[in-house]
Amino acid sequence: NSTFRGGYVRPRPGFIRRTLTFSSDFDSSNFRTQLFQGAGTYRDSDGTTYVVASIGGRVFTINILNAFGVTDISIPGDINDVDAPEAWVQQAENWLVVQNSIRAPFLHNGSTSRRSNVENEVPVGGPMAYGRGRLWVSHGSEYEGGDLVGVETDSVIKFTENDYIAEGGAFFVESGPITGMAFATNLDTA
Repeated sequence: NSTFRGGYVRPRPGFIRRTLTFSSDFDSSNFRTQLFQGAGTYRDSDGTTYVVASIGGRVFTINILNAFGVTDISIPGDINDVDAPEAWVQQAENWLVVQNSIRAPFLHNGSTSRRSNVENEVPVGGPMAYGRGRLWVSHGSEYEGGDLVGVETDSVIKFTENDYIAEGGAFFVESGPITGMAFATNLDTA
């Protein structure tokens, strides 16, 4: 496990064990004992960076700048499936999107959490990628893109494209189910 910056091989820095702090024993128990489903990062509108983890259907943030405090931001009484094998985490502007290919995606805007209205917002899907104002969501061997309407914390992620018109927003991949997505920031490096 090494880096090659500057033309020389160097070891990567070692892992550092951090002590997490919890606001309640209930959060600590759920975080430590339930099924880990996936993780990602989220930066809210004031610049605070979090590690986000989906564990046992609950969505937790870990504030890496404030004593590694763990907060459960799940929707009260409406957690994701506890036995889903995996979940995907993606940030699109001020929105945090977490989904598991089973239920309507979890949306968080830095202060409130809710479910996506799958009729015209983020659809149920799997791996996601965000770039240049569009959130891309996969569904098995297909993927589609949706536009982010507005840039405020109360903006809504709208999926306005469709696959019924020429150059619509849904595409098919013949090689099988999509297992991961990433957005290439600069395709032309010439």
